[in-house]
Amino acid sequence: MVLTHRQASISLIQRHLKIGYSRALGLMGAMVRDNILSQDIKEDGYRAILLSDRDQSELILKLQSEQIDDSRDASSFS
Repeated sequence: MVLTHRQASISLIQRHLKIGYSRALGLMGAMVRDNILSQDIKEDGYRAILLSDRDQSELILKLQSEQIDDSRDASSFS
């Protein structure tokens, strides 16, 4: 979602994932530690995306493939 919107803020994460402030703050912190987002907040209140377009595309494909694998694993328990 952060990559799709090309910006990141705690409130954006809260709204889209329907989670509380503490959990959104933790996710934001994880993305900063993983060098996906900048540590500094820009004037507009958002953090900069540090990944290149190519790296973003690769990450999205990886996450989509993991999501497909997870859904297959979950269906095997049904």
